[in-house]
Amino acid sequence: MAHHLAPGTQIDGFTVGAHLFSGGAAHLYAVSHPDHSLSLIMKVPRLGPDEPIFGIVGFETECTLLPALRGHHVPRLISACPQAAQPYIVMERVWGQDLKRLIQPGGLSLEALTELGFAIAAAAHSLHRQDAIHLDIKPDNLIIRENGEAVLIDFGFAHHASYPDLFHEENRMAVGSTPYIAPEQVAGVRDDPRSDQFAIGVTLYQLATGQLPFGIPVSLAEMRKRLWTEPTPLRALRPDLPPWFQEIVLTCMAPDPERRFASCGLLAQAFAYPASVPLTERATRLKKDGLLQQLWRAWRYRPEPAHARRTPVSPSERVEAAPLFLVVFDPFLEDPALSRALQYAVVRILQRHPDSRLACLTVLDAQSDDPRDSSASERHHDYRVALHHWVRQLDISEERLSMHVFESPDPAQRIIEYARRNSVDVIIMSGTREPPPFFRLNRSVMTRVVEEAPCSIHIVRAVNEQS
Repeated sequence: MAHHLAPGTQIDGFTVGAHLFSGGAAHLYAVSHPDHSLSLIMKVPRLGPDEPIFGIVGFETECTLLPALRGHHVPRLISACPQAAQPYIVMERVWGQDLKRLIQPGGLSLEALTELGFAIAAAAHSLHRQDAIHLDIKPDNLIIRENGEAVLIDFGFAHHASYPDLFHEENRMAVGSTPYIAPEQVAGVRDDPRSDQFAIGVTLYQLATGQLPFGIPVSLAEMRKRLWTEPTPLRALRPDLPPWFQEIVLTCMAPDPERRFASCGLLAQAFAYPASVPLTERATRLKKDGLLQQLWRAWRYRPEPAHARRTPVSPSERVEAAPLFLVVFDPFLEDPALSRALQYAVVRILQRHPDSRLACLTVLDAQSDDPRDSSASERHHDYRVALHHWVRQLDISEERLSMHVFESPDPAQRIIEYARRNSVDVIIMSGTREPPPFFRLNRSVMTRVVEEAPCSIHIVRAVNEQS
């Protein structure tokens, strides 16, 4: 019988309250402390001769990693004492929607799935930029705050590039929740952030259909099947789902990580702007591959075991290799030299980053007196056509592009919001002396973007323009 801490027990100034949950590795309690106004939760590992070793290893991993993580997508760490006679870790108690309670027969609406897909991908991307990989993403480990942000919890199986990987040292076999584990994890690979993407795909499949795409495997042989088998296509179970949603989810669950999105940031971008998702044959697939195709895939893709890999690459380095660039400009620029300089700069940057994506953005002032503004819809259409014409001259593939025309009374804020929401890595802007039309009303737009944008800014000027 499990031994629980009694309510009122004092541990290093924390007062134990109600017992909340017991899992395979730990007990959870509500706790309070006079110095903290936050709602707190204490995790206590299960100890004893009959308890599995992965429980204490996972507890030590979480105590090591949580202090290194920041942001709204992880619980705030309060205190950790893994070496005490009664080891514990105390963190913020995250309030919100428990994702596992949303699983239902028939699945969620497309709107809900799209919002959740974006939120979970954004949370994972934030983690990867901090050199960490969760490696156990599933509905049980996701909480959606009231503002729609996803919070990842339970970092017991996680990996961080700056700390020893205790699970890799203990055991090179697969570690994680078997329905969600990525094929490369089955081979013991624990340092690829695209493994989290696979688990996101499984989670969304389950939320969309109420079913797990690979069932609940109980043996290593059963887990290995996902190296060559693919699940029943979503639209065979939910014909109401659009092809782009199936394209995204099946891309996430590609057996070979090289065939998934290059980063969870780009995955979030796909959910934010699904119209820009390039569709392949998988988008309309309605049945599983045949036996010959499965055998071909099994022969073609064999994950390289972790111990055989020669050059380790950190999660943040992988993310940096697949950046999202945002070029902000007015396609009706009167200066051809500046337009050419901007195109040249964009092409040169994209050539240096072959896995990158480009978003092209124009913000129309909602209160503009531009003579072209005969009507809002006509103006929007004119700018959209001009954007397409400008982009065609870049000669880059459509799957790397998205184009957006927004209207806002505050162009600077709209640019900053887009960059923040989509985890943009670099904003590319023109540095003309005479601001483009959508900057004319407020000459501080460029200054505000430079000062407030959550990323780097690249200013482009025409060659013949003096500084």
